[in-house]
Amino acid sequence: MEGNIVSGLVGAAGAYAAVWAHLGFIKWRLNEQRDLLIEHAKKHAEISERLHKVEFILDK
Repeated sequence: MEGNIVSGLVGAAGAYAAVWAHLGFIKWRLNEQRDLLIEHAKKHAEISERLHKVEFILDK
């Protein structure tokens, strides 16, 4: 009986650790994707700024 309880507790602890490890991986991937999106948005902002300058020059 005690062996079953200990085995169950060890299994539960392992499952808990696995869930936290998986959540940590998901958080890492989301942060990585966020950083890529920020870089992409900065490039779009630079391109938009350049186009605005060109339009301003052409409108003169």
